[in-house]
Amino acid sequence: MLRIIIASFVMLSSVSAYAVFDGQLLIGKRYSSFNTDGLTGTDSDDGSEVTLSAHLDPIPFVPVAIGAYYTMVDYKLSDDGDAFPLDTFSGGHMGVELMAWTPALISNLSLFAKVGYSFYGAYTGEDKDYDAGEGILVDIDADYKLKDGSKYGIGIMWSPIAFVSALLEVNFSAEKIELDQYKAAGQTYSDVDTKTDLKSTSVLLGVSAGL
Repeated sequence: MLRIIIASFVMLSSVSAYAVFDGQLLIGKRYSSFNTDGLTGTDSDDGSEVTLSAHLDPIPFVPVAIGAYYTMVDYKLSDDGDAFPLDTFSGGHMGVELMAWTPALISNLSLFAKVGYSFYGAYTGEDKDYDAGEGILVDIDADYKLKDGSKYGIGIMWSPIAFVSALLEVNFSAEKIELDQYKAAGQTYSDVDTKTDLKSTSVLLGVSAGL
């Protein structure tokens, strides 16, 4: 009986640091600035973000894990932006990351940090009644692709029961996206060399479950 009590106490007080594999779901708000080559100024907008990730701890009881993530974003942009003249912008990107965390500090709370690199992404955007000059208004549908991106994040993890954690995370990311093609007035234009720097801060809440 004593062994059962001790084992139960250890399991209930352990955090996800002892999980070999974990999956995470994070949802929150993203605050971004857009700066496009050849256009003046910087546009600032916010949108929603959902991130799914999975990590593998290759060395048990060592609080460092490697993993992959997929992030989905959805913006409702300010009308007539100077640096990114679209009404909507949405899509997703994927990448790899390292995650490290501390042992439980107090009340099953621990700190964690992430460093990631985004290697693939695709986005779509549209603008209704885009001003093409001389009083001409056209509808634009644009396709973007991610050239490269990096991110790092910090957060707090609370593990009330073994292998299940609540997460509060703040992410900082820098991405470079490129206009792949766009459609305007019934015509499709490709090979457009237009790049946009996208810098973001995300505040996310989520849950992690480990095995």
